[in-house]
Amino acid sequence: MQFGVSWTYDSGSGIDDSLVLVANGGDLLLWEGTDPASPTTFALKGVWYVGRQPIGRRNFCQHGGNTLLLTEYGVTNVADLVAGRLHTSGIAQGLAYKVNTRLARTVSQSMTQEYWFLLPYPTEEVLTLGTPYVDPQLNILQSYTMNSITQAWSTYSNMDMLCACLYDGQYIFGTRTGEIGVGFVGTRDGDSSDGTTPGAEVTARIQTGFSGMESPTMNKRALRTKFYGLAEGQPAIYVLFKEEYDLNQLLNVNSPANTSKSVWDTAKWDDTLWDLQRGSFRRWIGVAAVGKKLSMQCAVRGAGETLLTDYEVLFEEGINL
Repeated sequence: MQFGVSWTYDSGSGIDDSLVLVANGGDLLLWEGTDPASPTTFALKGVWYVGRQPIGRRNFCQHGGNTLLLTEYGVTNVADLVAGRLHTSGIAQGLAYKVNTRLARTVSQSMTQEYWFLLPYPTEEVLTLGTPYVDPQLNILQSYTMNSITQAWSTYSNMDMLCACLYDGQYIFGTRTGEIGVGFVGTRDGDSSDGTTPGAEVTARIQTGFSGMESPTMNKRALRTKFYGLAEGQPAIYVLFKEEYDLNQLLNVNSPANTSKSVWDTAKWDDTLWDLQRGSFRRWIGVAAVGKKLSMQCAVRGAGETLLTDYEVLFEEGINL
């Protein structure tokens, strides 16, 4: 057996506890009962094929009252598997249906590599999927994360997480070079623990789904886009629009405008920005793209806490060619 985990569920007659054992070949065995020493009180209830797992013992976790499993199908859960929804349309509304196609391919390509893990982090309301996967085109480490509330998925790039755990409410991870890091702290990437060496600003990259903007058969030309958000200072933003399912570009963006907090009795009155709390911003940016369906792709780099809240697009509609 590769690993075992408990699973609690409601069978219709109350809460039941069961033992889930997952074999190396991908079989999942569900046992129920009270006394494993007696065949009359402990029995095998079913066997399902869940798919092969990457090597290791951390390919599962408890999340939202369910037991999640990482397999060559992507991220699945025991409830869907037992209910027969692994290969049916019911899985289309599952936890990871938006990324499972890509994730399943990634797992299959890196099946024999170590240090895959699933780890929920309640403080930030995220689920982390740590991987040893290196993107062959970008040559960077990539792991996955899911917002536990919205179930929206994104990736971490160049965050070297060999392993991770929660300790005293903090997200602790180890790197391949033997260093220990604390994740989700501050607004910069790679600050030293003593505060003497500042890290780099974090660059966030976003690509929306392709939209026909209420006229999917008509060509349209994007002219400008307006961003709304909250930020400390003025973030740097680079944006473009992609036509008809073009995904192949990694955007970079310049450093944000430098702002510094003012010190009383040192800074000049009337020449100093005293308050650097998060404030709202609105910014128009010129773009150029022509297509029936367009997707917004942008890179954002802020000097502090930065949140994009909305955007709008100004475009003109043409004829159908």
